[in-house]
Amino acid sequence: MTYNYPQIGRATTNCSSALLEVVLVQACCGRPMISKGLVAEARACASKNVEVLKPPHRPAAFPVLGCEPSCLLTLRDEYPDLLQGEAVQKLAQRSF
Repeated sequence: MTYNYPQIGRATTNCSSALLEVVLVQACCGRPMISKGLVAEARACASKNVEVLKPPHRPAAFPVLGCEPSCLLTLRDEYPDLLQGEAVQKLAQRSF
């Protein structure tokens, strides 16, 4: 989105900020690593993202909104397979 369709990201941020406090996290979800079979690298990426997006850094009910379906589904479906623990489960549940 940063390079190909930045207007979508800007529009989403503008619309969301009217309703919510928006915090942009610009990090790869790890989907490209998963698709290439780089499981250790994908696990490290997932671990970093879970850490950034979990309380106390963010409120427990803080929704994670995604514009790219593949990235969002990586948070919801792949992260629980890559990592163990309550933080990854909660992140998956609050990702939309």
